[in-house]
Amino acid sequence: MRNLITIILILISTISIGQNIDQFSDKKLICQQINTAIEYLKNDKTLKVRKIKLDPFLRDGWNYDSFAPDYISFKLQIPKEEVFTKNSEKINKIYNEITNSNIKSGKILELSCLRKRKKPNAVISKIDTETMLIEVTDKRLGKEGASGKLYLFIFDNSTIKKVLDKGWIE
Repeated sequence: MRNLITIILILISTISIGQNIDQFSDKKLICQQINTAIEYLKNDKTLKVRKIKLDPFLRDGWNYDSFAPDYISFKLQIPKEEVFTKNSEKINKIYNEITNSNIKSGKILELSCLRKRKKPNAVISKIDTETMLIEVTDKRLGKEGASGKLYLFIFDNSTIKKVLDKGWIE
């Protein structure tokens, strides 16, 4: 019985991860977006870290809830203020998608532009092909008292349309 349950769980997780891979089938575009975002970060004078070392895993929607109103506003093409005043099924659906992202880590797909690094200080998360979230820490990831910045990049193909950022402290 335990073996059957284990097999079912493996099949379910394989199916859900497979769906994410299909969503991000244009690996070249994702790598272009990553490179464009890294160039932006290198030129950001407010960021204390000068050398960005990316974690090789692409997260699925992790930390998007930090920018929930901004993301919903972008997706529905409505002013950010209307996100709080309207009670809409579309708003609720998008909000639930970003707050219920269960995959906190794990390899979703292999990208040639992401390679394994010692002591990474940045994590990438994607939910769709037009946005990307990058979290950069001043100290090594996971350390108590760590701080850094979250960046939400909004792209038009590989060109940055808009960047939103927020500081954070653990």
